[in-house]
Amino acid sequence: MQIAAAAAAASLLAACGQSGSPSTRPPSTFPPIPIATAVATSQGAWATLAMGRLSEPLNTFWELFHATPRGTWTLSTPPGVASNGGLFIAPLSSSVITVAFGPSLGLRFSPLVRTENTGVSWTTGILPDAIARAPDALAVGGTGRTWALSGSGATRLLQSRDLDTWSVAGTLSPSVVASEGCRLLAATAVATTAAAPRGVAVGGTCTSGPRAAILLRDRSSWQNVGPLVNGGASTPSEVLRLDVSSQGVAALIRTGSGREGDLVAAYGSVAFNDWSVGNPLPIAGRTVVSSSTTSTGGLVVVLGTPDGSRIAAVSTRGDANWDGLPALPQGTALVASNAGGGFDALTPQATTLVVERLAASGWVRSQAIVVPIEFGSSH
Repeated sequence: MQIAAAAAAASLLAACGQSGSPSTRPPSTFPPIPIATAVATSQGAWATLAMGRLSEPLNTFWELFHATPRGTWTLSTPPGVASNGGLFIAPLSSSVITVAFGPSLGLRFSPLVRTENTGVSWTTGILPDAIARAPDALAVGGTGRTWALSGSGATRLLQSRDLDTWSVAGTLSPSVVASEGCRLLAATAVATTAAAPRGVAVGGTCTSGPRAAILLRDRSSWQNVGPLVNGGASTPSEVLRLDVSSQGVAALIRTGSGREGDLVAAYGSVAFNDWSVGNPLPIAGRTVVSSSTTSTGGLVVVLGTPDGSRIAAVSTRGDANWDGLPALPQGTALVASNAGGGFDALTPQATTLVVERLAASGWVRSQAIVVPIEFGSSH
C-alpha cells in the first residue's frame, strides 16, 4: 500500500473542502506529552514506539506492535507511509485498529489507515489537518465513527464515518470552560462514550482551576465533568490519557507545572461522575517517557530519571494510588500490560525490539523482534 502525493491531494480536496494547517499547541506550563503508548484489552494489546537512530529525526521511525492473548508480540506497522512523525492509535478490539501518521517530510495533513484483521490488510484515508501530538488524539466508536483532535491555535475536534470525509464537530477555545473550574488552554485527548449526547469526551489542559478538563459536548456547549485535583485547590492540570471502557473512565492527569508537578490517576463511572482520585506520584524532576492502559482499566507510566535510569508505576481501578514496579531494564521505552495481568518491558535497540516479561525473579527476556528499517529512506 502506497499513498501517492496525487491521491493524497485528491482526498484532501474531497475532505472538508479546505486545506490543512500544521498542528501547533499554545505555550504550556508542561513539557510535551509523550506519544509512546500501549493499549491493552482482555484479548491482546497494541503498542507504538520509536525505533532506529533516535538521535537522528530522519532516521527515527515509529513502529506498531501487536500482542496476542498469550503475550507474543509481532510487528504490525502499516506499510507505505513514512512514520517519522509518530503513530497515533485507536484500537477498537484485539484485531481492529485505526492508525494516524503524524506529519513529517513537509506534510501538512495526516494519512490514516485501518485494519479489521490485525494488519493482514489495510484501508486508507486522510485527515485533512495535522493530528494533535498527543497519544489519545484519535478515537473510534463502535459505530465506526472516528474522532480526531487537530488544529492551529485553538484545537479543533473533527469527525468522520469513512476516514476521508471530515467535518468540524467543535472548536475548543480558551474560553470554552472558563466558568466551570478550568481555564482551558488546549485539548489533549479524545475518547468515545455513550454518556454524552454527541458520543465523545475530550480531555484538555487547564492553566488554572480546581477541576481537570474532561469535557462532554451537548448540542451547543461543552460541560466540564472532570475530577477535582490537588485537593480542590486551583492548579494547572493536563489530561495525558483518557480511556473509556465498560468499566468506566480512566484519566492520567499531570498537575502543577514543569517537571516538578505530580501525576494523578482518576477513575470515574461510565456517566463521568463518582470520581476516585489517587495519591499523587511526584515527578520530581523526572521526565514522563510513556504511558499505557491495562486490560483491567488501569494506568501505567514510565518515568526517566536524571541519571538515565527509568522507573515504572501502576495504578488500578480498585486502588487509584500508584505502585512501583521493579527497576526497569536499561533503555525501556514502554511498559505494556498483557492479557494475563502481567507486564512486558519494551526496549528498542536500533533495529531490534527486546521484550522482557516481569517474573517472580524480575524482568526476563521473552522475545527479540528484528524490525526492517531502511535508514536514509526519509531523506
